[in-house]
Amino acid sequence: MNKTSSKITLHFDVEGSPSLTDEQRRRIAWRLATRIAKDGCLRLRSQRHRSQAANKQETIERFVQLLAGALERRRPRRETKPSRAAKRRRLEEKRRRAGLKQTRSRRPADD
Repeated sequence: MNKTSSKITLHFDVEGSPSLTDEQRRRIAWRLATRIAKDGCLRLRSQRHRSQAANKQETIERFVQLLAGALERRRPRRETKPSRAAKRRRLEEKRRRAGLKQTRSRRPADD
């Protein structure tokens, strides 16, 4: 039985890091809010591999990917309108569904 601990926990103080600007701190805090504890620390753990070195390498790679993804500037979404054909298709589908539902309803028999 393996009695050695190979688990790695990486702690990164987002709030108190001198290497981040205020804008970077805000962006990281916003994008990684679910991963940052109340004390402002980002914690990453790894115990997937049997060796501590492999777990350490994996944790560092994940940390770099998380920060790069959080700091990446996303271009703003350009508002678009549905095309005329898309509007027409939508209305036709609505009419078809309404007709289908009409045929399901019970109508009183004409005497």
